[in-house]
Amino acid sequence: MTSQADKNIKIGSNKPKLLFVITQGVWGGAQKYVFSHAKALCGEFDVHVAIGEPSGKKDLQKAILRFNETSPGTISLISLMHLRRSISPIHDMAAIVELRSLMKALCPDVVHLNSSKAGVIGSLALPKKQRAMYTVHGWVFNEPRNPHINSLFRFLEKKAAKRRAKRGGTTILLSDQDKKMGNAILGNTPAAIIPIGIDPIDFHSREDARRVLFETLPKELAPTKLIGCVANFYNTKGLDTLIAAAAMVPDATFVVIGEGPERKTLESLISANSLSNRFFLTGAIPDAATLMKAFDIAVIPSRKEGLPFTLLEWMSAEVPVIATDVGGIASVIGNGVTGVLIAPEDASVLASAINAHKQTTSVTDRAKDVATSYTSEKTIAKFRRLVDSLRQL
Repeated sequence: MTSQADKNIKIGSNKPKLLFVITQGVWGGAQKYVFSHAKALCGEFDVHVAIGEPSGKKDLQKAILRFNETSPGTISLISLMHLRRSISPIHDMAAIVELRSLMKALCPDVVHLNSSKAGVIGSLALPKKQRAMYTVHGWVFNEPRNPHINSLFRFLEKKAAKRRAKRGGTTILLSDQDKKMGNAILGNTPAAIIPIGIDPIDFHSREDARRVLFETLPKELAPTKLIGCVANFYNTKGLDTLIAAAAMVPDATFVVIGEGPERKTLESLISANSLSNRFFLTGAIPDAATLMKAFDIAVIPSRKEGLPFTLLEWMSAEVPVIATDVGGIASVIGNGVTGVLIAPEDASVLASAINAHKQTTSVTDRAKDVATSYTSEKTIAKFRRLVDSLRQL
């Protein structure tokens, strides 16, 4: 039982090895995080990125291949045959064996695990003395599902944290909020808080952004308030709540940029709420952040988050943000100061916040100042120091 790794592993380099592991390649916050770190470090490390879900979309793989074509440093890609997003006892057990074999063959100085499934499976796969870090992109047990399943995930996350700590590893949290939520899981195991950061964005002007955006829509829009959301179509993103809220906001058009497995469900909800003429799902748009100035209000209606890149991107674009108070969002947004925080899964509260919104440049100016302090340069520097500290153990 082997991964597709052998032909991709670099031989003979004197540089330290860094292995990133992530459950799937479909583009999202965790994939953006891995890509940002991998390309920043591939000059001083032999960087390998192992990606599961072999039959899924390969957005991260494509981004890495494009980077390799133009960069003096290269990132090795490894396909994991058994690491899957869904629970599958047979594949999960096989993934543990597969990852352990990969780590023994590659002998990385540090393994960096990303996404909940890779975090647990990868931690259970660790050989003796293998240093590993796991970045929590939102705690999996906060997802809306059967409470018994979430109890199982709490147990597994706790076991994984102890296994990493026993080998000298650690856990990375994106915010104080995630650290507090995970205290019972982490116990006295090592943990570090390293928030995400973003690079400067070359935003389109409002007029150009609207022109490009409207070309993706099936009809010409009436001149109403334009509400935006950038999210993959998963239940955790709360897009059903946004649709229900839209039905209570009659003078606005809603556009969600993204794609995912919940599309048909969302389309049915849009139709059932008679919103087909003013609630649109564009599909994925490359460099969607550059179009953010097209919108009057941004909404992040998630049920569960870590610390979303889109939050910092909206704030950098000077678009007022209404977001649910989940994960680390409150570490960036001060309610009424740099945005509006609301409870998740409450369509009426979300609708009221949209209806009551008044544009104030003081809020968006403060929000931009906060967002610009979260730079990828700072994030990578803290991450590099943590990698170095693990290598020296």
